[in-house]
Amino acid sequence: MMSISLAFHGAARTVTGSCIHLNIDTTQILIDCGVSQDYKDSYQNSRGRFDFDPTLIDAIILTHGHLDHSGKVPLLVKHGFKGKIYGHYATCDIAKIIWNDSLHHDNCSYNKRDIERTIENCVPIAYNVPMLISDIEFTLQDAGHILGSSHVLVEYERKRILFSGDIGPVNTPVIRDPFTRWSRNIDAVVIESTYGNRIHKTREKTFDEFEIIIKDTIAARSVLLIPAFAIGRTQEMLYHLNTLIEEKRIPAIPVFVDSPMADNVTSLYRRHRDCFDQETNDKIASGDLPLEFTGLSFVKNAEQSHSLSNISPPMIIIAGSGMCNGGRILRHLQQFISNPSTTVMFVGWQGKGSLGRQLVDGANEVEIDRIKVPVRARIATLNGFSAHADRQGLLEWAQAIPGENKKWFINHGEEHQALSLASLLQNECNGNAVAAEKDARYYL
Repeated sequence: MMSISLAFHGAARTVTGSCIHLNIDTTQILIDCGVSQDYKDSYQNSRGRFDFDPTLIDAIILTHGHLDHSGKVPLLVKHGFKGKIYGHYATCDIAKIIWNDSLHHDNCSYNKRDIERTIENCVPIAYNVPMLISDIEFTLQDAGHILGSSHVLVEYERKRILFSGDIGPVNTPVIRDPFTRWSRNIDAVVIESTYGNRIHKTREKTFDEFEIIIKDTIAARSVLLIPAFAIGRTQEMLYHLNTLIEEKRIPAIPVFVDSPMADNVTSLYRRHRDCFDQETNDKIASGDLPLEFTGLSFVKNAEQSHSLSNISPPMIIIAGSGMCNGGRILRHLQQFISNPSTTVMFVGWQGKGSLGRQLVDGANEVEIDRIKVPVRARIATLNGFSAHADRQGLLEWAQAIPGENKKWFINHGEEHQALSLASLLQNECNGNAVAAEKDARYYL
């Protein structure tokens, strides 16, 4: 008798650390194997033991290359995993950058040889090409979240399970919209819920707010700091800045991308133009390179990063990490955040307890590198630039999925977000919805 079950070993009633253990008869597959970025964990879950035996896992399928979806794969290899690692071509390239960058973290618990063995087992694949693990078929479909991000459709003996990965909002610049053209019934869906109870501002309104913030920065001859994830968010910021300058809505202003990883990933974007939407490809065909503009500089080393404090503003500094829990943004915050003319603009989700969340929540003082720093800067939050679909976007994506009496498993969202989306899907879509609990196993 056929047996199919799921266990959620991460991102269950929380956002990061995605790891879904799929058992189909005797085959064991992981959908993602990521690091938790909850501040309280301090990356501790990148160390230690797994809740399953790595030597028994037959394969991994990565939905995308972000740290919280791919970051523990080399650790899995270190603990005896010897199977193949499948992902879109761009996902494999991004994951390699993520894994090698992790070696620079003090608490990294795998080494260069572990990464080399991991890369040797990577199998890059294209969208919409059916693949086999034993006699289980799976297909990647564009998730519209970052370059190479994927939904994963798994099929076995007439049962079909869809894993959303992270779902991007429609009309995200550069990359295509999420795939929604399934033609046959789907029995179960695992869906993310990062913004399961929130409606974003429109991208148009957010874009206008971004323009105003830059104009205010220029008028005040001040500094605009943008903590941004190196993968996806930084490239979108460059796209919007390019648009504003080319349309002469703002004058050219010095923009510094102070993130070696962002520099590498931006080069990847230029190599994977097959993932771009039609509008971006049309721009490139006309000679307009959408991630390049007058005034843009990539900061190459720590010495150049330190020298930014000697440059006369106005200027924009885009630096990692996006939640301010490490990276070069920390020095810039320490340097500029006590100046009332500075603006710190957040353009992505901020984990509970992170420095970024403290600033968004209105902290008057923060601790950076064990030094208490007063916060006098303006703090701006532009969630309309999020790479995650909001509540309405998630619902519309779900409603496009064919099939009656589906099972919905909601993950990758803080508890109130996951429970809210579960209630919405229960009421608006066919089937039964449950907010997945950590380490619980669910049978189909």
